[in-house]
Amino acid sequence: MLVFQGRFIKRRARSFGLWLMSFSAHVSLFLILFGHLRPIGVWSASWFAWIAPEEFLTRDLPFYLGWVVLGGFSLLLVRRVVDGSVRSISGFDDYFLLAILITVFLAGNMMRVSPYVHEPLTLKISPSIAMQLKETPSQIWLAVHGLAAQILIMYMPFSKLFHVIASPFTVLAYSIRHGRLYGGMKA
Repeated sequence: MLVFQGRFIKRRARSFGLWLMSFSAHVSLFLILFGHLRPIGVWSASWFAWIAPEEFLTRDLPFYLGWVVLGGFSLLLVRRVVDGSVRSISGFDDYFLLAILITVFLAGNMMRVSPYVHEPLTLKISPSIAMQLKETPSQIWLAVHGLAAQILIMYMPFSKLFHVIASPFTVLAYSIRHGRLYGGMKA
């Protein structure tokens, strides 16, 4: 998002607001995805104890980030429905993608606010990967969250979310082809 800020920031405050919302959503999404690697054992909250207490990093921050991202996707859906210029270029895939994203985040947030059991839960993702949760969340919301996330992952290569994978390679290829680093500096 920082790399492409020139494409989003125009002289109008509305464009800057959209860029700021988009940037915040991307940072929040990265932090949420990074947070999902902790129960798998990729990182430990104790590594970041110098930033904030472990309870804040594992309970409070994900709670607020989840609602921020859910609100952002909901606003994008409302914008897509209300704004005639955006609606005119929107197809089924745009609405489907937003519906899946909203479902993933709504179910994830509902797991945090629904009653849960104070017993650890181990989820086998594959034979070699297990997710260790400190508490057992609502089984219904966990199933909805997991199913919607799997549908999202399967749909990703065929959707506009493919930019998550393709953008870094596009920027790298452009830089190599033109012999420039970002910012116009010669390599």
